[in-house]
Amino acid sequence: MTKYENVYSDFEVTKKHHSSQKGATAFIENNCVGSLEIQETVRNITKKCRGVVVKNRTKHGGTIEGTLKLHIKWGLYKTLFGLNSDGLKEGINSLNRDKSVHPEFTMVNEVRDEDGTVKFLAFPCCVASEGAKKSIENGATEVVEVEMKFSASVDEIGNTMYEAIVQEITDETVKTKWMTEFSTELVKVAA
Repeated sequence: MTKYENVYSDFEVTKKHHSSQKGATAFIENNCVGSLEIQETVRNITKKCRGVVVKNRTKHGGTIEGTLKLHIKWGLYKTLFGLNSDGLKEGINSLNRDKSVHPEFTMVNEVRDEDGTVKFLAFPCCVASEGAKKSIENGATEVVEVEMKFSASVDEIGNTMYEAIVQEITDETVKTKWMTEFSTELVKVAA
């Protein structure tokens, strides 16, 4: 294995952002990501002796909150934000209080640092945690991206996010399938 020993700093989400509704086999490519921001939740655990904190530990809290700003494909937008067309004429979609449910999905990203080093990210259990945030301005000179807030929770083995510097991945199957067929089974060691 080639160990990556240089400083790595996320610089840009490049060419690929794929999403797949949980249980679906096809990932939808969406290349127009403006930004990705994530924040891990943590649990702070303290030990006190006679009322004084003598030990602190910080552990992963089990979720990640994130924000994507992107230009999103219409079909993916309808799916992730729960637009519904039941009982409506063809081409008509709606947000329905009872029927519009944001589905769970898997999201994978290819990220690069300022020197071009590639890192893969995967969030196996995501859901859009708010409705789409859009801004429409007449006469604007720039088309504004859709903002999507999402929450990532743990998968079947307790992981919220996976990340890997591509040059450290030794399994060629993982390298080729990460962006198109990511699953927990793909990255865990066979039993």
